[in-house]
Amino acid sequence: MMGTRRRWFLCAALAAAAWVCGGTVQAVVTSLPLDGAGSGDLNGISVDISGNTVIVGGTGGGNGNTKGWAQVFVHDVTGWRWQATLTVNDAALADGDQFGWSVAIDGNSAVVGAHKSGATNKGKAYVFNRYGDVWQPSDAPDWLEATGSNGFGYDVDISGDRVLVGSPWANKAYVFSRSSGVWDAGVALPSPGTVFFGQSVALSGDLAVVGNATVNAAYFFRLDGGNWVSDGTVLQGAGTDEFGFRVDIDGQRAIVGAKGMDVGGVVDAGSATIYARQAGSSTWTVEALLTAPDGAAQEEFGSAVAICGDYAVVGACYASPSGEETGAAYIFHYEESVWTFVKKVVVDESRDGDQFGQAVAAGTEVGVIGAWKFDGSDGTTPNVGAAYVTDYLPLESLPGDANRDGFVDGADAAILAAHWLSGGGMTWDDGDFNGDETVDDLDLAILAANWRPAPPAAAVPEPGALGLAILLFAAAVVWRRRGADAAR
Repeated sequence: MMGTRRRWFLCAALAAAAWVCGGTVQAVVTSLPLDGAGSGDLNGISVDISGNTVIVGGTGGGNGNTKGWAQVFVHDVTGWRWQATLTVNDAALADGDQFGWSVAIDGNSAVVGAHKSGATNKGKAYVFNRYGDVWQPSDAPDWLEATGSNGFGYDVDISGDRVLVGSPWANKAYVFSRSSGVWDAGVALPSPGTVFFGQSVALSGDLAVVGNATVNAAYFFRLDGGNWVSDGTVLQGAGTDEFGFRVDIDGQRAIVGAKGMDVGGVVDAGSATIYARQAGSSTWTVEALLTAPDGAAQEEFGSAVAICGDYAVVGACYASPSGEETGAAYIFHYEESVWTFVKKVVVDESRDGDQFGQAVAAGTEVGVIGAWKFDGSDGTTPNVGAAYVTDYLPLESLPGDANRDGFVDGADAAILAAHWLSGGGMTWDDGDFNGDETVDDLDLAILAANWRPAPPAAAVPEPGALGLAILLFAAAVVWRRRGADAAR
């Protein structure tokens, strides 16, 4: 058993580190390495993912990027790396046309919207194809557009050889199909005639969904005998609930965001609803109503939504976990016929107004989250924007988190100290992080390695470093004394 003096020493050291540091670990988040980004680029205003490839839109503003762009990243054995920056040589594309406002990717093809292109904001959508590591604009035609469109490209999606483009200022949405590398002229989906139909769109094989937050509706469509026909409509909420602000679809499941929904009397807390299509019918039934477990007023959970398989990602860009409107995203998982909350995702480098969660995308193993108003790691590059990749692992898997609350802090240190060398049979809840049923210096080292300071109100890095130093010093002392005891 550990001597009383040594035990009190360890407790004091850990408590001091906790008091000074106050570290947190919310989730494993990786920042994508943007190339040549500058002030005003608004990178992360749109994101999407397909397999090991991510695309990030930035509507432009600085460092020569005045018309907008989209950057592509791939994951390999070295991690996430930049692959290409997508731009076009369209003489008609002008500053402020907002190329990059919307992006989508599927396999080796990507589509980028520029909804303000043209003198009357007619809009365009550009398709790119990848050959090896090289991305090139589609050969035929150079871009997609539609007669009578307005705001064309406000939202886009791609699935195989089809592209869906929203044109909400014309109250329309169009599907384009590719055959032998050539895109057709497109067909308009049957419009319900509501204002701003086409605000949000999503496509998966022969199914499509179009959101319209002005009437709190989402409209489903299916390809039937070569024609796109209605596949049902879902309505939810009223007034300014903005159900349909964002939509996504994967197979027979869809998710619809309602960022202005009041939840339990909390104004504009927001929600997202997952629908499942009943086999052989045009009936979409509610599978789950998702809300933020820690939601607050005006956080607008549901301002971005994405679904892939059994995972859903929901953005709340006005959440304030570490400052005013720093933003957050939430991960949910479908298991045993129930959608359950997995974790809340924030980033340590967030500052006021970054709006992390403005855009989200869901892949099979990771999610992508945009923070379009990020001001750079040091806060000196206004609105450069950023995009991040996060895993789906539950927070309880975070090493050092004994009480499974998503934080590695003084509470976990106290648990570890209380069970220090108390004998066998110890579990994670007792501070045994390496699974050897003993709480010892190996577990202390794991806790120390994962101890990080919470995002501070003001940048004061010294206390965090001091707290970690104290913790490591305690580990070294205990290790040395344990070795001396064994030598006796």
